Amino acid sequence: MDSTVSYLMEMKKDFILKISEENRQITPIGGKVEDVSVLNDLETSIRQPLIAEPVKSAALTPSLLSTMFPPFSRLQCADNVRTDGVARSSSLYGVISCVSKEDLVYSPVSPTGVITAISNGKVRLSVLDPETGIVEDRSYDESEVRVQKYRLLFHLDDVQHLRGIVGRLCVALLQLWSRETMISLLYLMQPRLDVIDSCKMNSYDIVRLMKFIYLTQKTSQSWTSTFHETMTLESCQFKLLQLAIRQIVSTSPRALTLIQAFMDGTWDDTDNNKVTLYVPPEDERLSMESASLRQLTLSSISIGNFTNNCVYVSSLHPSFPKTKYSDKITIPGAAGLRIIFDRQCYLDPTHASLSFYQDEAMNQSIARFSGTADAFCSFTVRGNTVRFTYESNVSTGDQWGYGFMVQPFENVNWSCDADVLSSRCFDWNCYAYDLLIDISKNYKFDKDDFFNRTLNNLVLYLQTSGMPFKMRVVELLSRLITSSQITVTAHPDVSGMMTVVLRYCENIDRNTIVPSQLPLLLDFLLTYTLKEEIDAASLKENQSSMIAPWVENVPEVKKDSLLEQLTSVHLLTRCIYYRAPIPAKYLRVIMEATGLPWTEPNYRLAVEAMRSFSPLMDEDLLTAFEIFAQQSKSSLLDVDARSYALTDDDKARYYALRDVDPVHLRLRIALLQFYNRQLQPCMHLIELMNASGKDERTLGSLITSISLYVFPTIKENVLEMSIKQTEYSGQAAYPIVELDNRRIFTELERSGDDMDNDSHSAINSECMFAQFCRQMQRFPVSVLRAKLDSKDRLVAIKYKGEQGLDWGGLYRDAVERCVEDLFSDHIDLFIPCPNAMNDQETEERFIPNPRYRDSSEALEMYRFVGNLIGVSLRTKHLLSFELSPQIWKTIVGDEVTEEDIKAVDSGLISTLQQVREYSESDGVDEFPFVFDMVFAILDSAGNEVELLPSGSQIAVTFHNRLKFCKMALEARINEARQAAEAIAAGVYALVPQRALSLFTWEQLERTVKGVPEISVELLKKHTVYIGWTESHPVVKQFWNVMEGLTDKDRSQFLRFTWGRSKLPKSESWPRPFKLTYKNAGDYMLPVAHTCFFQLELPQYSSEQIMRERLLVAIHYGSSGEFIMQ
Repeated sequence: MDSTVSYLMEMKKDFILKISEENRQITPIGGKVEDVSVLNDLETSIRQPLIAEPVKSAALTPSLLSTMFPPFSRLQCADNVRTDGVARSSSLYGVISCVSKEDLVYSPVSPTGVITAISNGKVRLSVLDPETGIVEDRSYDESEVRVQKYRLLFHLDDVQHLRGIVGRLCVALLQLWSRETMISLLYLMQPRLDVIDSCKMNSYDIVRLMKFIYLTQKTSQSWTSTFHETMTLESCQFKLLQLAIRQIVSTSPRALTLIQAFMDGTWDDTDNNKVTLYVPPEDERLSMESASLRQLTLSSISIGNFTNNCVYVSSLHPSFPKTKYSDKITIPGAAGLRIIFDRQCYLDPTHASLSFYQDEAMNQSIARFSGTADAFCSFTVRGNTVRFTYESNVSTGDQWGYGFMVQPFENVNWSCDADVLSSRCFDWNCYAYDLLIDISKNYKFDKDDFFNRTLNNLVLYLQTSGMPFKMRVVELLSRLITSSQITVTAHPDVSGMMTVVLRYCENIDRNTIVPSQLPLLLDFLLTYTLKEEIDAASLKENQSSMIAPWVENVPEVKKDSLLEQLTSVHLLTRCIYYRAPIPAKYLRVIMEATGLPWTEPNYRLAVEAMRSFSPLMDEDLLTAFEIFAQQSKSSLLDVDARSYALTDDDKARYYALRDVDPVHLRLRIALLQFYNRQLQPCMHLIELMNASGKDERTLGSLITSISLYVFPTIKENVLEMSIKQTEYSGQAAYPIVELDNRRIFTELERSGDDMDNDSHSAINSECMFAQFCRQMQRFPVSVLRAKLDSKDRLVAIKYKGEQGLDWGGLYRDAVERCVEDLFSDHIDLFIPCPNAMNDQETEERFIPNPRYRDSSEALEMYRFVGNLIGVSLRTKHLLSFELSPQIWKTIVGDEVTEEDIKAVDSGLISTLQQVREYSESDGVDEFPFVFDMVFAILDSAGNEVELLPSGSQIAVTFHNRLKFCKMALEARINEARQAAEAIAAGVYALVPQRALSLFTWEQLERTVKGVPEISVELLKKHTVYIGWTESHPVVKQFWNVMEGLTDKDRSQFLRFTWGRSKLPKSESWPRPFKLTYKNAGDYMLPVAHTCFFQLELPQYSSEQIMRERLLVAIHYGSSGEFIMQ
């Protein structure tokens, strides 16, 4: 580094400028229309990590606060004030001052007053007591008094100036109050009257108000240092105004004028949508130019060139072999910066790199570059500053180094209210377009060609080189194309972009991380290109009852073509989701796979076969086919569909398939095989998560909705690939964790002696889980993404004061004990669900303890629970997590429903059903006496929770009963939401969320826990016989049948007879299994009494008949008087 400094100091400025300009091979981007630019500007060479590294929040310091918002006041010590030509003491009389030791404050300081005298190092302040209204004189040391230097960015030196500032504040507050009042009026009055017509409001004024509130909300978001959406006053106002606008559109006869006001300037034929190059004002340009030309840092050469408003930054060429430095480039006034790399860039791939960061501390990485110039991809950042670090550890100076141009642009966002009135804004145009798409759900745009006009402009934006934030435009196009309420007749040509993108996709290695921007772009291009076919495939079954005519010559399906694979997946996914007819070209492939020739009768047979299957039948068929493939020792994709047939056991297990034509079964199997064969090679190019957060049906969201149809092998491949792509191999891997067994046993002894102590509290507990969790806080969570070491460990366990060495056994034992602690009385992080607490015979499901709903320390523990689930998935270490369905559903991204609450608290749901079903004929006045309820419920721990402020004092009546039911259900669903989301976040820190979205919650639970093993010997040990003897031939047949069932069937048997999926862990069972004699023969199914763990078994004539009848009963719950025909 010293040699670098010396070299730079000796060189003249003109020489460095000349060297830089002569060697430069770089051109500013912008304005050229070409299809390839859609990839270049999407930054596809930058691979975002599948798992975002956690960023620790910095301490809240004055310097950090100053980057978020200006200080409330700048203070200057009275002892340091100097005024020319005036005595220091007299110059401070009448000046507003306060007592503080800080120079920057972000809230009012007390006491604050006016200086009345200074003498002998003492300052006398005249202070108004706000409680008594009495003015008091107080004396302070001169070093403690601070003069108000600036307040709210205005110089503040006397009382008269203060009055002017107060006046300005009053005007600002009045403006704020006026906006809040207008929003409230629009929201509250519109349902009762037409606000626009009654109040003579101008639609453009409403849009202008929306722009101001939009800016306020965006500014508030930038101050909120959290990744989660937080509820603020600004966000509430913004939401209310959105709702008010939707109400106006739905009810007002002048809705069209308001819609037109939003349309004006929004992606129309004007220049309002363009992000243009930033041009500094004339009076600033000279000063900026001279300043930038003088900028010659010790780390890199930064040369301003404001003829095209760009700055060129470069290392020396060749670069110095061993060096490391950081720098930043700031262009005042720019709204964003584009980084364009020199075509000569070369850094040693192993020992040199150039990294860019978002934040001042350089923790949040944007991209890291090394290697040849092809690896350097231009990118854009918001704001006027870009930060970078250059590091080189090469032994010789044979690398060219780096060079890049910083190209500023503007019109991205607004910074103040004045900008709203005077400049255009890319972000606002995108938001307004989103809003108009939402409005289309309530308003028909039949008489306006707005979306057709703007479709061309949006596509043109993608094709124009140099335009930033194209991903946002792709999101808008995807929403527009997939919206069912908008009919688009414009057809801009995207074939060139499609060719470019497909060519790029064909060269992507499936084992690498795909650029996050690519799948959504590909989804839009294919959806747009296949619009007519997709619309036809999206018809509901009842809308397409007619069979399309048979055509002898149908197009051939090129199975090895990426375009054909993606096309097949797009169309078949929608056919399966909407239960629509399968296109003829795919039916032909399916028929050929089953040996049927392409003839009209066979075509009609295949169409009828596809129509005959319901989702429940498909689920049964897939389960049966999976068992068939396992028995054949083949994968689901490789089994010959022509050889498939239901066994007798299958017909008993899956009664809905019993009478289905075998040809229909094979055709359906062939369809599912073809769909999965086409899906497998392009799975990495599909975005499974809904990036826009909207309700539009993208391909990925549809696939996750029908994940049942995706073969387990494909799901497992996606999971395995995601795990490999996120493996950690850093220096922190395999840490040593020290645990204290003595604390664990001491706590167990104390809790046994004193049941009232709080040692099992999650905050105070010293159990294995609590110790492990706290110890792991010292290490980055990424260490749990490492491969298992040679001893099958992720961490090395060491017990304090013990000599044992961890060769893998201690690690596995510690993890197992952690999970056991969670579902025991060692720690109360989870509690048994109300169903389990109220009925000891119900299978125990655990739910998060509502006690820790607002505990940040407990949330960290819940995240560690998620980490352990992630460890189970990554290492295939089966762990017994007895969690409720709500937790598993949150992890896979499914919506929690009333049925999930019923699974853990059937009493609450039963009460709500009774309240809902209470009718007017039952007596309106009698309702309070029948139910005697208030707007408060008990949470899962038995604590009262008010549904409304003072809800315990508000009675539930017949007229507000439905509101009570809705609020009670929402309260119970939200009770565990924070804990469930924390657990999910812990899982996502180890396993990408994308991979888990393909699983159903039951599949994920089985993957983590495994299928429970049901011991027939243990069940027999706890069996009593009523009407039978243990030696009776029918009883022996029964146990032989039980021995021959799979663990999954035995688990289903327990659900049928006892309402639980596995046997109790302890030797003391709540009740024995009762096998009871039933006077019936082969035509009667067994009868179960779940409450008593009892099975009435008929006298079957053979073991085969008994097996068949038992399988039908346990899989269909057909206990009772059901007669087999």
